[in-house]
Amino acid sequence: MEIEDFRTLYTYNLKFVPTVIDSLKQVDWDRIVNERVCGWGSVRNLIVHTVGAEEFWFSKVLQGGQHETLTEASFNSAEELGKRWEEVIGKSIDYIDTLSKEDLSENRNVRWETGELTCRVEEILIHVYTHTVHHRGQMVMAIRQMGGEPSEIDIL
Repeated sequence: MEIEDFRTLYTYNLKFVPTVIDSLKQVDWDRIVNERVCGWGSVRNLIVHTVGAEEFWFSKVLQGGQHETLTEASFNSAEELGKRWEEVIGKSIDYIDTLSKEDLSENRNVRWETGELTCRVEEILIHVYTHTVHHRGQMVMAIRQMGGEPSEIDIL
């Protein structure tokens, strides 16, 4: 993939944050926080996981910086979730804008509890994008099941 392809995909992710957040506002916040909808628990927890994962990959793995572990309880409204989500994706796009074609082939090491993984920058960008798309689909499904009506989230 080319740098511009990644920019397009991540800009698409950014475009649909308000769509998901607006649909959250159609559902009682108590349900967003407490109703179990997937392996991450509530919709709020799923969003925090999604945002936290992107921040981890970009801040710590790709850029070698610090990573703040997000806690679900620190987000008390749809607006707070949306603001943080937009900030994280915005920073991701800013990072993508610094890359060259050669940078995509560089390796990064990730340490897990069970060992270490080495990935190319390009693989990480693909992983984070597909991770977000996967979880956004779960979010939309859960919001619909709780009575909300999310707008279309397809890329086309």
